[in-house]
Amino acid sequence: MWILISFLAVISFNLFFTKPYFSLSSSPVYLLTFFLMLLVSIISNYWTLKLKHQVQYNSNRVYQTEVLLGSYS
Repeated sequence: MWILISFLAVISFNLFFTKPYFSLSSSPVYLLTFFLMLLVSIISNYWTLKLKHQVQYNSNRVYQTEVLLGSYS
């Protein structure tokens, strides 16, 4: 899902911010830009999801520890 969103972001940039506007055709100069945008987007989405899962795991561990120690109220 997040890879699809990354592709949509790059395509949106191509449609709205490169000449000719509102067209998927663009200059070959932008190919490196599109590739780097896609790469950065995929990497940042991956690390965001990984961080989100780590936060959820840690909150479950805190809850379990508090229950085991009897300090949860």
